[in-house]
Amino acid sequence: MEVLYLGSIVKDDKGEEYSLVKFLNNGGFGCVFLAERISDKMCFAVKTFLPVFKDSKCVDAFRNEIAMSADISGKNIIRYEYVHNGDTFKELPLYIIMEYADNGTLRDILDERKKLNKLFSLDELINIYKQLISGMEIINSKLVHRDVKPENILICGKILKITDFGLAKISAENTRTMTFKGGGTPLYMAPEAWDYSKNTIQMDIYSMGIIFYELATLHYPYALNSSNSNDEYRSCHLYSPVTNPQIYNSNLNPSFVSIINRMLEKKPKKRFEKWSDISEALEKFINSEQMANEYSELVNTLVSSKNIQNIEKQRQESIRIKKETEQTEFVKLIKSQIVNEIILPLQEFIEDVNLKYSGDDKFAYTPLGENAGKKCSLIWRLLSSNNNILQIRAEAIFKEDYTDVYEKGIMTRTIINNPKYKNNDVIACCEITNSIGNGFNLILVQNDDLYGNWYIMDNHNNFSFATSDKERREPFAFSINELPKEINLVQITHLYRADFLPFETKAFLERIQLLIINI
Repeated sequence: MEVLYLGSIVKDDKGEEYSLVKFLNNGGFGCVFLAERISDKMCFAVKTFLPVFKDSKCVDAFRNEIAMSADISGKNIIRYEYVHNGDTFKELPLYIIMEYADNGTLRDILDERKKLNKLFSLDELINIYKQLISGMEIINSKLVHRDVKPENILICGKILKITDFGLAKISAENTRTMTFKGGGTPLYMAPEAWDYSKNTIQMDIYSMGIIFYELATLHYPYALNSSNSNDEYRSCHLYSPVTNPQIYNSNLNPSFVSIINRMLEKKPKKRFEKWSDISEALEKFINSEQMANEYSELVNTLVSSKNIQNIEKQRQESIRIKKETEQTEFVKLIKSQIVNEIILPLQEFIEDVNLKYSGDDKFAYTPLGENAGKKCSLIWRLLSSNNNILQIRAEAIFKEDYTDVYEKGIMTRTIINNPKYKNNDVIACCEITNSIGNGFNLILVQNDDLYGNWYIMDNHNNFSFATSDKERREPFAFSINELPKEINLVQITHLYRADFLPFETKAFLERIQLLIINI
């Protein structure tokens, strides 16, 4: 495939030739040149595939833009003069000839306004919003853009034109959002796009909502730290509430703000269903402004109050969703550690015993059982022919379950009593017992890496303090319910004591062997 450079000549289907006279920028998976049509010196932009993107998925993305662009046209959509899919002119690569936006992008305008700290007037905002709504309504009638951002909104004279359909998907398709790397721009990706949800118009409405917010305030709707990482952007879109736009622009009418806020709802079903709904809401606002009466100030105050309440609801909902998500991920981590470090080696051990034993009194074990709920209660049973059972119970430990809040007058004191070993949090524990009550415990202790370290707990009576009713038959295991409390107690003067040994598979299986023999 030939590469285009300055001075290269491309052609269209009418026999016209275009000379590439200036490099403009990189865009999506291609680079963009300023081109002159040789016959009349009229300027166009030529976008061509960049050879550095050799991944077939990137090629597919560029071909996708070529295919999509042919079906989309409108006043507020960039006009594609000719698209070359590589078949007509075999000596030339993939390229698109499009109208030239002589006044840059919406990003350029936003950056200039931010630099001058010059807010857009209400009339300017309404004009811009109407153009963008008009363009998106046409686009979304056929496809989901998936990469709506200021850089993809070009300015031709005074007309805004949306471009770059490289990531677009047909709106009726039940496809996933990211079918290849680079499935959107993190600053503008809707919450559901991060979770590979189905393509919907609401994705584009959310992305445009961020642009509407930036135009109205000259600020991004979420507070960002300096990392500018994908993880930070994902967290903002999924969990952070938007900052009240009136903090940045006190002149914004509350009714106007409510339109932007609804576009930025976390849940797609809470956003506007279609662009005509946004257009209708905007028209209602314009009409209400023109028909202001003696009650308008009261109405605005009440609407402003509802906007603040909605943002607070979003904040509370975001906290809840974030907590649930963190707990879910935490439970997955704990479960993987229990399965990989404990259950799988034990299964291999038992299967090896059964393989080498020729009698019919073989061991049977049940698959890993799981009780629903955040505790991640996992149960594994080993059964002998005489119905004696070795049982393993495991649970994740959540620090918040051991947090106590004490109030005295206006003073509030929070004390966390979660189980620890050597000042490190215990994040999971296991109870391993046989039918006659013998057993031992395992604990998973958090450390600097993601997964933590397992320890074996050999428990003993402390005969200096033991009484006959408190003594336990050794070796014994603390139950899964009492273990979190006992972990802290056995490290100080107490009825019982424990030896904490770094987990080794052989030492673990030796203890399992003794428990099996005892039953």
